[in-house]
Amino acid sequence: TSEDLASWTSRYSNSVSILGACFGAGTFIATRADGTLLAISDAGSWHDPQQNVGTAVLNDLAFLNGQFVGLNYERFIWSSNGIAWTTTPAPTNTGNLFNITYGEGRYVAGGELRMVWTSTNGLDWINPSTNLSSYPYSSDVRVAYGNGVFVGAAGYRDILTSDDGVDW
Repeated sequence: TSEDLASWTSRYSNSVSILGACFGAGTFIATRADGTLLAISDAGSWHDPQQNVGTAVLNDLAFLNGQFVGLNYERFIWSSNGIAWTTTPAPTNTGNLFNITYGEGRYVAGGELRMVWTSTNGLDWINPSTNLSSYPYSSDVRVAYGNGVFVGAAGYRDILTSDDGVDW
């Protein structure tokens, strides 16, 4: 942790790599390479909020729309407090999902083969722009939302944009 971004204090050390972290609801959550989640709500010690949430290594962990969301190619995990987690399946035939964002009342997940998946409730997912994944465009997509625009970065040179997360 750091208060000034110049001086840092180690708060956790382990032989398993930390892959990502996010903050929300007064809590930091980190994901490890073994699928374990860690939590901290102050400058104290990290603790394991739940040893196994039924998922493999997460590709992304974020705090979106008032809840923590993690994902990989087969499922999503959800928590309002970072301690109790529920699991929902990813849509079938998605390939690997890499990250997730939220805006304009919908979740948008970026994945393999230039696929973008959307959902208004986190349970029912569609791939509204199947033309994005046509040859020769087979690169992976990472998505973000800000200032009223969804942005997807695909491959080495393509930037995709959408006002609603559906039409790209």
